[in-house]
Amino acid sequence: MIYEKCWCGSGEFKKHAGFRIKFFDRSSPKIEIVECKNCRTIRMYDNSLKAIPDYQSSYEYQKLSGRHSRTIQTIAQNYFGTSVLDVGCNTGILLSGVKNELPQIGKLKGIDLDEKAIITGKEKYGLDLEAKDLAELDGKYDNIILCHTLEHILELEETFQKLDELLNPNGRLFFSVPNIKSFNARTALRLWKSLSPKYHLWYFDINSMTKCFNKFLPEYKVIHSSSYFTWAPLYYSEPVWKIMRKQTPGLVEKLENNFWGDQLDVALQKPGN
Repeated sequence: MIYEKCWCGSGEFKKHAGFRIKFFDRSSPKIEIVECKNCRTIRMYDNSLKAIPDYQSSYEYQKLSGRHSRTIQTIAQNYFGTSVLDVGCNTGILLSGVKNELPQIGKLKGIDLDEKAIITGKEKYGLDLEAKDLAELDGKYDNIILCHTLEHILELEETFQKLDELLNPNGRLFFSVPNIKSFNARTALRLWKSLSPKYHLWYFDINSMTKCFNKFLPEYKVIHSSSYFTWAPLYYSEPVWKIMRKQTPGLVEKLENNFWGDQLDVALQKPGN
């Protein structure tokens, strides 16, 4: 297998799930997802293409989605200082939402590996966007955002070291990732919209993410953690989902508070001088 070890250093795994990419097609590549026996992080063990998962850009986004809106809300409640870096910014759509929500932020920068997304975003939003790898970036920032980016990155230790280098004292790191322990993932993993086995390497929950931060950023403090239902369950239409919210008041909120939402948001604070 390609990925011999987990981010925690362990090479011991147990099977979590396995299935073919296409239903009822025995010739379709088979996906295997495993769980680390040490840190309990769930990961794609072999993407069947014998290569690092493809980078999937989202330059086709034309408006803020539910996941963007909830992330912006978290940032607005926990931001620090006057500068923001968005890593994996796509077209800069999230960054544009941050700009509108927090006009007092003076410096906004976005980087992404997809040049087409960057070109589209610069034309649409007029932001400071650049097609650049995180490892190549210089400067200092008060806030750094990785919205649905961390699950694509193989070398987590190097990434966290670079983020720490770029972040000012008392600065904030904001992470949004798909939640593998969400209601949808627990009940219908094969149909879970955020599975994306060709693109996602890591599948975090609140416990595995906390362990990851404790290993690579041990001096940082968690100042926010939450989960959100950003998409209606695949087996319910949006109108039915709205009726469920009305007929079972508090149930959705209870599930979210127990980290059963589709998106997991975590904010960290770097120690000061």
